[in-house]
Amino acid sequence: MSNTEAFKGTIKKVVIPDHLSLNEKIKYFHENISELSDFDQYNGDCLEECFREHFWNQPEKYFIVGDDIYEILEIRDIYPESIFEGSRNSDDSINFVVSYYNGGMGFEEALQEVMNKV
Repeated sequence: MSNTEAFKGTIKKVVIPDHLSLNEKIKYFHENISELSDFDQYNGDCLEECFREHFWNQPEKYFIVGDDIYEILEIRDIYPESIFEGSRNSDDSINFVVSYYNGGMGFEEALQEVMNKV
């Protein structure tokens, strides 16, 4: 059953060279930051799928927006209401508050709404 979910937390872009493509960033992430399970079974264009499947059961850890990978530094549930707020900090991390009906969107989509505003 779908219901409204609300989270507040802090996210930060993972430090990976900007000139790399998303697939290259995922490979860099795998080799230098955190190994992705089943990485060797994926190739070429499937690396984004590998990344998303690896973090499917732990979506509060890392996620992709556009061509960038973000880490969720802090997250906590808050009282549910429709909210998409974000603010950039001096260390380039981003504080966020999201609340949404999970029958219409997911956590990653809600964070993308925040990213469109900051």
